[in-house]
Amino acid sequence: MSKTVKWVLIIIIVAVLAGAVWMSGVLGNKTSTADQPAAAAVAAKTPTNSADISIKDSMRILDTQIAASASTTAALGTAPTAAAINAAARQVQTVATNMSKMTVTFQARAVTNNTSVQLQKTFNDLGAQLSNATSNAAAAAKNASSTSASTTTLSTSASQLKTAQAALVAARADLKVILATLKIQ
Repeated sequence: MSKTVKWVLIIIIVAVLAGAVWMSGVLGNKTSTADQPAAAAVAAKTPTNSADISIKDSMRILDTQIAASASTTAALGTAPTAAAINAAARQVQTVATNMSKMTVTFQARAVTNNTSVQLQKTFNDLGAQLSNATSNAAAAAKNASSTSASTTTLSTSASQLKTAQAALVAARADLKVILATLKIQ
């Protein structure tokens, strides 16, 4: 390693350390006494567990995805097209996949909090609902993609997507029960 590279690395390390010290408040980056009551009020409303904050953000995103999926499914109307069905099916499958990923996190949390037995029935129902949503969305996409997709086939696919969407809503209700039991508001 050349001398120049070594000096650049040293400067970067010193800059990072100085930034960390500055952010910790050692060098005067502290809240003024006038701001302390307001800061205390904000701190009282802010969850202290960063994992809970991340879960809450993920749930807000998930709720937005479910709403978008519901809107797309509702927009299929009485004369759906294969392209619209495939787009709606992809949305349903994406939401179901995201819910499945979150379920793993919640199951680990339930084991840690000794609530896994209490929540087992809810987790089972959640898994069944996600499976239902995924299989109905996949069937709808497959039917819509067939070369002989008639109006009846497309209507059947739209109906399958509505069933899949209802399963997502039921799965979200299960997640709400799980969050309440795990005391994540």
